Amino acid sequence: MIVAGIGLMGGGHFYGKDEFRNEDSIKDFLIAKNLKREAKDRLVTTDPNFVERVGVTLWDGTVLEKATINK
Repeated sequence: MIVAGIGLMGGGHFYGKDEFRNEDSIKDFLIAKNLKREAKDRLVTTDPNFVERVGVTLWDGTVLEKATINK
């Protein structure tokens, strides 16, 4: 799964009413950081900061031609 657009720092994001607060980014960080290793191993991200802070792989741009679903 590719993770994109989840900033781990507050400010600068706008959702129609208020700015994205630092408290929101802390929650996102804690959830991502505490994922089990098996889950992190299945994630890639477009955000170098996310790589550094959470410990997932940076997406190399590879696109799968056909996805398979494990049942």
